[in-house]
Amino acid sequence: MFAVWGDCWKTLPTHIRRLANKVILNVGRAVGGFSSVIIGVYLDNYNLLAVMVIFISTVPVLLSFIMMSIKGFEERKQSNPELIQVK
Repeated sequence: MFAVWGDCWKTLPTHIRRLANKVILNVGRAVGGFSSVIIGVYLDNYNLLAVMVIFISTVPVLLSFIMMSIKGFEERKQSNPELIQVK
């Protein structure tokens, strides 16, 4: 996950990248801490397959919306071709 965000933000200044990495790390810790409680509540009310579909399908969609909401992301990606190259 860090590699994806790091590749998206490598054109930004260093202090913004540091802040972004700290925010991502701490949000990940918070989500990881509460996810077991949320999954437990869902498992009490639904079956395992429904819970897996809910979590597996919502995370990529949520991340896609977050990436699309970054202003100028498409322009940066098109102006810096090394952002889209697979190494």
